[in-house]
Amino acid sequence: MRHANLEEVNFAKKAAEHFEQHPKHWSFGDLKEGTFLALKWGVGDDAVLVLKLDDIAEPVVYGNMIKKAAEQPKSHKVWQCRVVLDKDKKVPDGFDFPPRQAVKSVMEKYGLNPLAIYSGWGHDTTKSEKEYLKNKK
Repeated sequence: MRHANLEEVNFAKKAAEHFEQHPKHWSFGDLKEGTFLALKWGVGDDAVLVLKLDDIAEPVVYGNMIKKAAEQPKSHKVWQCRVVLDKDKKVPDGFDFPPRQAVKSVMEKYGLNPLAIYSGWGHDTTKSEKEYLKNKK
């Protein structure tokens, strides 16, 4: 394993700042020989993979460098529950009300009075949730 030099570390920091400001970008740098190229990396897209474009350099991953907007201090605690049904199930109009009321009742039973409860059908599953559901069948 090799150790990164200061020039490379500074480039990784600059790339992380770029990815924070441009969350839809996946690469940073240019493609000239001898320069660095950074790719957004990792399960949470919070790492930076740095490549030096030459014949001998090894890639280095700098983990947990990219801060996301969602990591800003939160003003409230938010609990999320997602209910997934088969797409052919018929859901009666207004059916989000009974589960929402059940949640409110249980929260109040434990002295947790919610400021608001939001629900509604029509959202989609995340990529990892889709994969889980696909493998579950």
